[in-house]
Amino acid sequence: MSGLKLQRLGLVMEPEPGNSIEEEGVLNPAAIRGIDGELYLFPRLVGRGNYSSIGIARVLFNDAGDPFGVERLGIALEPEADYELVSNGKGGCEDPRITFVEPLKCYLMTYTAFSHIGSRIALAISSDLLSWKRLGLAKFEKYCSIDFVNVNNKDASFFPVAIPNHAGKMQLAILHRPLFPGTYPEELIDKFSSRVLDIKHESIWISYCPIEVEDLELNHIGLFNSHHRLASPVSPWEQLKIGGGTATLIGDPPNIMIGSATDLNFMDFVKNDAPIAIPLLFLTTYIFTLIYKKKLVASIEVKKEIMKSDESKCIKDKKLLIKFIVVMGLIL
Repeated sequence: MSGLKLQRLGLVMEPEPGNSIEEEGVLNPAAIRGIDGELYLFPRLVGRGNYSSIGIARVLFNDAGDPFGVERLGIALEPEADYELVSNGKGGCEDPRITFVEPLKCYLMTYTAFSHIGSRIALAISSDLLSWKRLGLAKFEKYCSIDFVNVNNKDASFFPVAIPNHAGKMQLAILHRPLFPGTYPEELIDKFSSRVLDIKHESIWISYCPIEVEDLELNHIGLFNSHHRLASPVSPWEQLKIGGGTATLIGDPPNIMIGSATDLNFMDFVKNDAPIAIPLLFLTTYIFTLIYKKKLVASIEVKKEIMKSDESKCIKDKKLLIKFIVVMGLIL
């Protein structure tokens, strides 16, 4: 394993000459597999004056299975709504994250909407990845002394399945990173060595949509409460800002970029990152166990009912199952 290294394959997408929509950059893409098995990118397209839209592109692969370019398929979202525009005609739809949400059987996009009020989490929905419908801004209820309502917020992503909230109800959940005044990286850089960590205002939070999934309607998706602090910066390299990530070089674009820039191989990256990622895994598991302890115990009747079930009858779409197995096999 120590011999594994990241291999640069080159650029798959760069600003298209003469295209004013992306003349200042293409960056921060969401990446997701469509139901057709194709890999799609949703890059932030930056035009003149930092005017940003979200594009759609299909990744092209050569005979060896390596990506070598993209086919542009158009624009998913461009600034149109009030919450995406500022008074001088500028604005932005930026930095999308896309999840296929199983209970809803559709794709949900979170993106950063930039307007005169700042950066806010906005939502959109699609059944095919090509046509998107805005759902408006995510609305967060206040929590104790913490005001999630009137602050910039971004780095959001949905869970693909319903998960239990603090009361055990199965609900749609979202991860997000509010940016409270005084917690911006540029505000903290001069205080890096001496400052006291404010864990309530410098953490990743998980929030829940207060409608159980079976009763969920599209116009209910934008409201979130039942907030819980999920992860806080505990190490020196997190003290400017904590964000989502994993412990290895695979699967997470920021880690891939770090590994590429520092020439770390797979195991070197694990040695540097795992010492904090693994304890956080156990800590998070312990916290969830405390919160949901009563829900983790199954009665004898429930166990018997599960043992009676016929797993073959749970397969509703055999063609889709075969496609999934083929795609997973290619990935692995």
